[in-house]
Amino acid sequence: MLFCKSSVIKLGGSFITVKDSLCTVNWGSLISAAEQLSQYVKEGGRLVIVHGGGSFGHPAVKDVIKEKGRMDISGVGYVQEAMLSLATKVFKVLRAYEIDAVLHTTHTICSCETCSYESVIRDFKKGLVPIVYGDAVPCNDTFVVVSGDRLAAEIASELGVDCLIYAVDVPGILINDKVVERVKVSDIIDLVGGSGDITGGMRGKVIEASRAIGKVKRIVIVGGKENGIIKALRGEKVGTEIVG
Repeated sequence: MLFCKSSVIKLGGSFITVKDSLCTVNWGSLISAAEQLSQYVKEGGRLVIVHGGGSFGHPAVKDVIKEKGRMDISGVGYVQEAMLSLATKVFKVLRAYEIDAVLHTTHTICSCETCSYESVIRDFKKGLVPIVYGDAVPCNDTFVVVSGDRLAAEIASELGVDCLIYAVDVPGILINDKVVERVKVSDIIDLVGGSGDITGGMRGKVIEASRAIGKVKRIVIVGGKENGIIKALRGEKVGTEIVG
């Protein structure tokens, strides 16, 4: 029985790629995610998928900033090429597992800090599974990077889905190597400053996820493997729940 009839799933870059190997997909993780999401769809679930940059997008952004000092007109294409390469791989794997995925390029739906999700909402309502991803986008006379974490929270809020699930490469938010079952956004700074540091990048993820608090039933950060995604979608106690 599904707890989450509709959902936005963020596939973390650290989960679906090999972090220390440039432009390398973690095929085991990506296939595991596809298997779980295929099962979810067959059980009647409706979803949007957002993915991060991992070893594709992050090194590209760092290269541009290191060389140019900022994201410039040539750098944006460099980052987009890296992200589109990963997005097409994700797209093909999901399609292979009978998920009716369609690809939406962030570069065309976002400008500066504003994103227009009409096409994503349209496809979601038609029963398709939109894929969106973090990317570099135009902003006045420069370019900025819009993260997948932010996109996932905003899309979940716009659609009013039941659940927002962040699938990562660890079992949830870890403090002293133990999974924290529930985290309040107001406590996140204290957790980072405590004796056991929060697992890398989680602070920003929680802050972005907080955009959807009160607009979705459940927000969970969960390990993507070992059926963590489908368990979260079924309402089982896994990972870390983000609460207001």
